[in-house]
Amino acid sequence: MSPVGLVKNFIHRASSRHDKIFILPTRYGLYFIVIIFTLFLISLSYGHSLAFTTTFVFISLVMTSAHFTNYNLAGVTVIAFYVPENVQEGVSCHFRVSLRNTSNKTRFDIQVGIGKKFISDPITLSKGETGQIKVEVKDLTRGEYLLPRLTISSSFPFGLFYAWKYWYEDNIVTVFPALSDKKPNLPRPHPIPNQRGSYRGPEEVGAEEFFGHQNYQEGMPLRAIDWKAYARGKGILLKKFVDESDVFFLFKKDDLLGSEEERISQLASLIEMASAMGLTYALVLDQEKPRYNRGQSFKLGCLKRLALDGVIRKELL
Repeated sequence: MSPVGLVKNFIHRASSRHDKIFILPTRYGLYFIVIIFTLFLISLSYGHSLAFTTTFVFISLVMTSAHFTNYNLAGVTVIAFYVPENVQEGVSCHFRVSLRNTSNKTRFDIQVGIGKKFISDPITLSKGETGQIKVEVKDLTRGEYLLPRLTISSSFPFGLFYAWKYWYEDNIVTVFPALSDKKPNLPRPHPIPNQRGSYRGPEEVGAEEFFGHQNYQEGMPLRAIDWKAYARGKGILLKKFVDESDVFFLFKKDDLLGSEEERISQLASLIEMASAMGLTYALVLDQEKPRYNRGQSFKLGCLKRLALDGVIRKELL
């Protein structure tokens, strides 16, 4: 194991077994320490009683702040961590954390962080109280993220010190690709052979699923004329239908135009569209054999394949 891995493993064991609380001075705490050191030098140089008194007061304030900041975090534990499902690229989501105050005193201004960028608003917990806190996470790109630990922190009461402890919760969140800005058109459906081995074409009229229009030609059935389109001055058009049980749709990345991410977004939009219409479809990303199906679980599986296509698992820093 690498040195970094050994350090992470040591911190994991220390914090998970003993509920270790770590503490460091904040920026304002460092200012106070510099002021105290300056006053101490003045006191030694000039022997001024007011400087000695001020130095003592400042040292007392800093020590008191360090004690109460550390004490304010004791007894706060995580009882549940809820990871959102179906997270989409570019869309903000909320991770919910349930905290419980197991101590006999009120705990003030408790925050929860995921990584270094995503910090919740503070919450105050009374004796024995359980509260839920939300951590907003945004600007995630598609892929799979590892959530190795939560950071529970506080700077109460004076903001001179920052105390924190870790809560390890191994979770993985999958971020689905963003939908395309331009709504793509469904590709031409492929017919499925019937019991006699023949095929029904998508131009056959009278089936169940609307598929578009075609120009009217002599001899075509009048009942299929789209009179609403005719009233709008678009001419005589016939509605084309396909039976959703007799056709399937094949979504292939190689059939689309644009950059890699644009094609991924187009495929995600096609999958959402086909699923909403109850169509049977298959997703082909490489030279793989298509697998046709429909339904919510199949849609989520296809979106996950898109999310992981060409990317590696990342850590939410």
